[in-house]
Amino acid sequence: MKDKKDVIFMFPGTFNKGSECFKVLAKSFEKHYDCRPFDYSEYFFKFNEKPIYPQYGFGMNDQLLQCGQEICTCVTDELEEEQKIILLGHSKGALYAAWLAQWIWAAGYGHKIKAVIMIAPAAPGEINNFSFSGFWALKSVLISALWGSLVKRSFWGTCWGVLNGLNLSLEEKYLIWKNLYWEPRQVFLDLISPPKINLKKVNCPKLVVGGTKDRLVPPIISKMTAHHYRADHLEIDMPHYMLDSLILISNIMGWLKIKKLL
Repeated sequence: MKDKKDVIFMFPGTFNKGSECFKVLAKSFEKHYDCRPFDYSEYFFKFNEKPIYPQYGFGMNDQLLQCGQEICTCVTDELEEEQKIILLGHSKGALYAAWLAQWIWAAGYGHKIKAVIMIAPAAPGEINNFSFSGFWALKSVLISALWGSLVKRSFWGTCWGVLNGLNLSLEEKYLIWKNLYWEPRQVFLDLISPPKINLKKVNCPKLVVGGTKDRLVPPIISKMTAHHYRADHLEIDMPHYMLDSLILISNIMGWLKIKKLL
């Protein structure tokens, strides 16, 4: 029987679809892994579109349930004995990757987790994640949360807090911004008070990657998160928007090789 690839689940951050934001990363990994970027089901409207506001309070637990169901089906019904999974997430998705690792381990399937990779991670509930730069990066989202069941970040808030330090024209930055998606307000509110997560018993390689220019998740928050998770920590010279970066890809690939996971 031909060896099957291990599966890598990719969880996007706020305002993103995995199938779009992980294109470059998935292309780089597809030789070695079966890459499965995740799209949350309630993402319909892009930033430059006027949304139809839903009447439900779709929150973080609903998104985690979607992710958990897909992973559970994969682990119990698809994987061969020798196959394993990697959980990879960016920003909010990194928090999800950590929570799901904790959940999978508690459910008795921890031996199927090969690694957990968290890029510019939103901090868990045990860490005080307040920073002035993070507040200013999220200011426009807080304002939009006052009047609708969907929220978005303003263009200038995105330029300042997420795209800072990148050699891009305003037109290029606007193209990135307009293709982001309105987020359910409850998800954003849940992130203000995130769940507590304990990965001490998750006995697999863990990596946190932080950006020296990240204003949304400043370097000190990434370092504290890595220490809390007992994870390896790498820092690269990038802002929060880093998923297309060859620097990020080469650093993750290098870590996987060091850990003999590639």
